[in-house]
Amino acid sequence: MAASDLYGERLRLCIQQLYYKSIPALLISDHKPVISRFRLRVFHPHLVSPVVFDPVTSWIVGVEGSITYHVNTTYQPQLWDWMGIFKEDFHSLDDHVYYNWCSRTPIEAGSRSYTLSFPTHFLLPGRYLALYFQAGSAAVLGMSAPFSDYLPVARKGGASFLQADDPSIHCHYRLSPAKLQPPLR
Repeated sequence: MAASDLYGERLRLCIQQLYYKSIPALLISDHKPVISRFRLRVFHPHLVSPVVFDPVTSWIVGVEGSITYHVNTTYQPQLWDWMGIFKEDFHSLDDHVYYNWCSRTPIEAGSRSYTLSFPTHFLLPGRYLALYFQAGSAAVLGMSAPFSDYLPVARKGGASFLQADDPSIHCHYRLSPAKLQPPLR
């Protein structure tokens, strides 16, 4: 399957079916429903993402977190570009757990590196990643590597940090009463 020109070259799209199953028990139409899962390759791996993230090495619940990213010269940051924080296993671009408008002020004058801060009180234990979105569209211009949030645990001689997805520490994490309420419908 050939694609239109993108970045001045013709791309070859690849689709691979990973799973297929019919559901014969459902008889609600003139055909049997099916479930299928596919892997799609849309872009050449050598294409560079317009936004590249530094690894997130310290993300502590209750302490403001920051993400450093670099914008290459093929893209000019826009006023309403935004970054979303997503659970690692998100299924939709609407599944962000938090977002913030991207900074247009570089870390140093003349550089194309930026830092964006996020509050972390909204996170539950788990693994997350950040996505950079172009203003006014659903275009994802960059995605960070997954990172874990850490919970501070008081210890004699100073605080230490435990990975939040470690099942042994759930007794150290307390939800606020507001987070225990079901969402309004």
